[in-house]
Amino acid sequence: MLRFLYRLVSRTEIFTAIAQCTNAEEALPVIGQQKPQLLISDIRMTGMSGLALAEKVRKLSPDIHIVIITGYKSFEYAKTAIDLNIDAFITKPVDQAELRDVLLKIRDACLTKRYTVARSLLERAFLTDDEALFARQLEDLGCLPCRVLMVYYTGDMARLFDCITRIEKRIYWIHYKNSVVFLADQMSSTELFRYICVKFSGAPRQKRTAVCIRLEPAPGAEPTIAGIKDFYRTRLLQSIIPGSFCTCSGTSKVSGDSPETGGDEGLCSQLELSILSRNRQRLMQGLKQLFTLWQEHQVTVACLRKRIHWIIALCEKAGILNTERISLNDRIDEDILCLDSYEEIKCYITGILDENLSMDSPSAAKSDRELFGQIKDLVLQNLEHNYSLQEICGMFHVSQPYVRKTFIRYTGKTYNDFVLDEKIAHAVKLIGSNPAIQVKDLALALGYEQLYFSTVFKKKVGVTPSQYRQSITPADQTGEDRRI
Repeated sequence: MLRFLYRLVSRTEIFTAIAQCTNAEEALPVIGQQKPQLLISDIRMTGMSGLALAEKVRKLSPDIHIVIITGYKSFEYAKTAIDLNIDAFITKPVDQAELRDVLLKIRDACLTKRYTVARSLLERAFLTDDEALFARQLEDLGCLPCRVLMVYYTGDMARLFDCITRIEKRIYWIHYKNSVVFLADQMSSTELFRYICVKFSGAPRQKRTAVCIRLEPAPGAEPTIAGIKDFYRTRLLQSIIPGSFCTCSGTSKVSGDSPETGGDEGLCSQLELSILSRNRQRLMQGLKQLFTLWQEHQVTVACLRKRIHWIIALCEKAGILNTERISLNDRIDEDILCLDSYEEIKCYITGILDENLSMDSPSAAKSDRELFGQIKDLVLQNLEHNYSLQEICGMFHVSQPYVRKTFIRYTGKTYNDFVLDEKIAHAVKLIGSNPAIQVKDLALALGYEQLYFSTVFKKKVGVTPSQYRQSITPADQTGEDRRI
């Protein structure tokens, strides 16, 4: 049986057999020294049984996969299989096709774990600027020569994670600010990056702002953390055009590149006079004219931000700005990247200026507060639903820019960010009240796919749901395997 199993495993070419042992006593020291990923054992051996061996091995190597060969039906060992986390029971005579199927499933589980650990180490290196660890991980993963694709998207990020799920284990990814950095080896990158770009270019009917941009390293050079972050600032942010999808390499010109601000100097001069003369009506009219011109010339978000900073500086100079200029600029810089069109940006900026240059009438403020309260109550009472901004606007018969402006006014956040923060806060409460709750059940309670939920939870809280649960609850109180 021993030689027969060895030959069968070798034929599958899925795992490499590193040792053959005639009994459990011989196997234990080998497992302790060589740390194999998989143990295949007969249930009946001289001395210690296969199940007793599995129990000892599970304590020695908690992550090892175990397959038991038995002359009895597997259901007779169902409880033991659960207690010892045994992957499979295979009945004699061993069928090669059945063994191959079992080995394939175990290989996939090993690859998934390897992928998860590797991505976690890459992300840790990236976030802590550990260049040595980053380079070492890329080399260990066989990701050299490495190519980089950076994706920026204002729509539902679940779409991005749908892409990742389909090509997982072939590509690595890291969250950075409001973008995702994809890393792949040179041979695979062309196919994988094209797949991601196609997913976004043909996506939604409603216009979304998206940029897929490749970082082209110098010949013989590999990407560095500093290089990727600099690329985000100097190339990706300079390529965002509201409501447009752009794809390019780091050295090529983005389709739609235009003169910096579309020749707006004349309108800006008129706007400056309106601000210095404190003429609110002419200021708002001038802003609308500027946005019309900017849209016509497809001016990038980076250029819009510069112009808006200039306008706010003028308002401060004129003494009509009733808030701190730098913090307002920071708020605008963050929020503007979440908006999908020149129209939405225009409504947002006019709302911000309206809020910080003059007071609303009491009746208008009351109307805004009532709408905000009604939408907030609907969301908080139905956290298992994912109400899109479009659905909310349809329910309350208002425009998307109006809802965006209202939420930013009363929460300092966009509608989508508000909903996400509330869902994550609710998840934290659920874990605190029921530490044994599984991640998949948490995700279901919030209307998310498990992968997307775990990722956004970590982005907001700093750790995965499982790690958060471990930090607040001793392991023996959850009663479950934490390896999620």
